[in-house]
Amino acid sequence: MRRPVSIRCYMSRLRRIKIPIGTALPMIWNYARTKIGEQLRAVAFIIVYLVAFKILVLNTPPANALQLSAGIGMVVLGLTFFLEGLFLGLMPLGERVGLQLPQRCNIAVIMFFGLLLGGVQRWLSQLSHRSGSPVASSILRIAQALRDRFLSSLSVMML
Repeated sequence: MRRPVSIRCYMSRLRRIKIPIGTALPMIWNYARTKIGEQLRAVAFIIVYLVAFKILVLNTPPANALQLSAGIGMVVLGLTFFLEGLFLGLMPLGERVGLQLPQRCNIAVIMFFGLLLGGVQRWLSQLSHRSGSPVASSILRIAQALRDRFLSSLSVMML
């Protein structure tokens, strides 16, 4: 039986391809235009809604249209860079952890950790409602996010 090739071994065999600048720039432009267009389409409904609300309900014309357009452009660019960073940085890390965790830990340990997160989340929820503390609510949101991630991974594991 043939042993699978590790990623590190495979990556060492790859050769760097030199692409001329005249070819690289159109490739980068097409990629960036596609990604920015996706984010613009995602934000377009919110923009139209806010402008329509300002004009129809508040009866005020949008002042400083140039400043508003620049702000919308920055939002779209920021969202594009943010999501690209997620796809390139965090998602591969999460996928790697999700693949290696069942190999390194017993299923009972994973289940115990999930139950512990659920209990901590419930306790923090009660604490947050009683105290009204912003710190407790921040910790609560983190615990809820961790619980949701665990339940998502557990449901995938059950498939």
